[in-house]
Amino acid sequence: MKKHSLKSLSIRLPLLFVTSMLVIMGVMIPLVYQRFYSRMINQYTRMAQGVTQLMVNAVDGDKVDEYMEKNFALPEYVDTVNYLYTLRDNYPDILYMYFYRFEKDGGHVVIDLDADWWKDGEGYDPGYVWSLDEMEEPYKSHLEDVMAGKQIAGYSEQTKNDGYLFTYTRPVFRSDGSYACTACVDFSMDVLSGMDIAFTLRLSLILIGIGIIVLILDFYIVRKRITKPINELSQCAGKFAYDTEEDRKNNLQLLDALNINTGDEIEDVYHVLQSVTHDSFNASADLSQAMTDIKNRDGMITAMAADYRSIYFVDLDRDECTCVRAAAELSDENIWEGKTFSFRDEFRKYAENYVSEAYRKGFLNFVDPSNIREGLSKEEMLSYRYLTDKDGVEQYEMVRIAGVRTIAERDDQIVHGIGIGFSDVDRQMRRKWNRTVLFLKH
Repeated sequence: MKKHSLKSLSIRLPLLFVTSMLVIMGVMIPLVYQRFYSRMINQYTRMAQGVTQLMVNAVDGDKVDEYMEKNFALPEYVDTVNYLYTLRDNYPDILYMYFYRFEKDGGHVVIDLDADWWKDGEGYDPGYVWSLDEMEEPYKSHLEDVMAGKQIAGYSEQTKNDGYLFTYTRPVFRSDGSYACTACVDFSMDVLSGMDIAFTLRLSLILIGIGIIVLILDFYIVRKRITKPINELSQCAGKFAYDTEEDRKNNLQLLDALNINTGDEIEDVYHVLQSVTHDSFNASADLSQAMTDIKNRDGMITAMAADYRSIYFVDLDRDECTCVRAAAELSDENIWEGKTFSFRDEFRKYAENYVSEAYRKGFLNFVDPSNIREGLSKEEMLSYRYLTDKDGVEQYEMVRIAGVRTIAERDDQIVHGIGIGFSDVDRQMRRKWNRTVLFLKH
């Protein structure tokens, strides 16, 4: 038998558990990351809502055209730009902050805090037109909505140059309600996204480490508590032999020596196997004993067949008497060959109904089980002659008792089974009586 192969329970059960754990991890880790991602988006959305509202409050929609034309020549424009710089400085994650008017030809710059005039910025000067060919997402796909004065309530994208950006816009309206421009802010989510990814990776590594430890423990526990007892049972059963009674006794000793105490179904199987093996041994012993008794009984019947007109087999331990050859000696006329009845009751009835009073007590003492056992412990056969009175006809009979086993064959020196035979000795007894009378007369 191969041990610890890929089909072994010591391998398959831990792998099944770890596979289940990996499946759970495969489902849970993306859910955890998605939960962190949603929380991050919600967090940036709340910040962007506040920032864009402050930006809108800082700009007069009716003066947007003048801002684009005169820009820094207007003190109000300069004050607004300085305010926006201060506002951006209070939000470290803000990467870009700007006001564009979006029209069909593109985005017209109103204010761009990253224009070339500011520390070599990458933005555009006031009045510059961000053409449709240059325009990027989310404005390119939402241009009509932005021109209609609608806001872009959060758009995240991984860019080549600026990393992971979150864009939020809010429209600026004139006093008459018409669209003037759009306040836009771009947040860099690289730091927080990196933290979420790092946490997710750490969580994955921790779970993998725990899975490896659990796998090792599973290998140890499964082999000790499951496969080892099963292998011991298998090896023990493989050593069983059934040729002799000694072999069957050795089977019981091998099985009892395992002493499996796992406290689970394996222990239940072990106890069931013990019970079955014990029952099998007992049944085999009973069968062997029954075969021996049948053989002895057959020998007894063969030996007694010529001399006895009725024969009975008696199990003294169970008080059971079986008719082997039928006759009318006993009181029940319905006794037939093969019928089993109470030895004590039937022989007592026979003595009371047919044995003459002068012989009755002696007959009952003769068939008493304790007297039978005592007598057969000394002799191979016991006999008793008596006189019967059946319907007014007196007749001498003889009953003989022999053990199924001889004295030498009794391991426990106790008689358990006997054979009883009845024979007609009336002619012999009367002839002997006549001879005795003639002898006395002479």
